[in-house]
Amino acid sequence: MTTTPTQVIQSMYAAFGRGDVEGLLGLCTPDVEWTMLGSIDLPYIGQFQGQQALLRWFGLVAEFDDIQAFEPREFFAGDDHVTVLGWERTRAKPGQGVFETPGCTCSRCATARSRASSACTTPPPSRWRGASNLKPRRGPAGC
Repeated sequence: MTTTPTQVIQSMYAAFGRGDVEGLLGLCTPDVEWTMLGSIDLPYIGQFQGQQALLRWFGLVAEFDDIQAFEPREFFAGDDHVTVLGWERTRAKPGQGVFETPGCTCSRCATARSRASSACTTPPPSRWRGASNLKPRRGPAGC
């Protein structure tokens, strides 16, 4: 059975939604490149190379954000990449407010395994795993 890049990325999102980081890592190549762009300084902003670095990235996200809802809504496939539009609701830690935002990620695949999950740009005032304007984290309403 052939696995398409879209199926791989959908499986990665499903694993993340279940909290199965090990399962998500299993879909990545050992040299995965994971890039998070953002407008404020947080430890998980930047480029992370390799599965161990990606595992550290997920730990940093969990340390600074309480993701309350995470919904990939649309998947768009290209020849070697998949773009995902989605939405999330997150409480910024420690003790900061809740914000909701749409988002966009772009993942490049090598055969049936994710080779790079690097960020596309997301229009302000959004915040997403991938590309973010993280200003809502500090914005009005207690964030």
